[in-house]
Amino acid sequence: MGRKLIRLLLFSCIGILLTGCISSVAKQQPGNDVNEQLYIDARLSFAIKHPLNWERLQTPVSSPKYSADTVRWEIKDLQSKDRGAGVMLIRSRLSDTEKQLTDLLSNYLSTVPELESGKVEKIELPSGDALKLLGHDKKYGRLTIAIKGQERDFILSLEYPSSRFDELLPFFQDIANSFTEIVPPAKDSK
Repeated sequence: MGRKLIRLLLFSCIGILLTGCISSVAKQQPGNDVNEQLYIDARLSFAIKHPLNWERLQTPVSSPKYSADTVRWEIKDLQSKDRGAGVMLIRSRLSDTEKQLTDLLSNYLSTVPELESGKVEKIELPSGDALKLLGHDKKYGRLTIAIKGQERDFILSLEYPSSRFDELLPFFQDIANSFTEIVPPAKDSK
């Protein structure tokens, strides 16, 4: 009886040790789950989840890059906290019923540098229909998604070094899938 109890305790301890080692090794591997935080912007009417180590950029009002309808994040490198790996932005504007997804995408792209190659395709997100453009050149890449919301139109854009595309794409896909438009409840008419 005593030997069986010792064996049971020994196997339990080994199992616990192996589980602890496996989970800590998995967290170090790129592409696996990363701690996320929920970001809610009631003024611009959206919510997303993004990696916890991404830093929201505060652009001074006097800067030419400032736009009241845009929020930017610096994408932090998972291995080196001091090194940036790109920039993500979300732009939110009141919906224009006359503008289609292609208009939203072209209007945004007219404000950023052109890349050598690009591919546009329709995609389905939990928040609705969207249009995606993936563009690259030798140094940089840009993944831009236009979303036609119920009350607002949105642009999600990720700019990154081309060499980091495979590493950052899964995170951006998770962010795009977590994107939610915040629609205020209809006001009761009395």
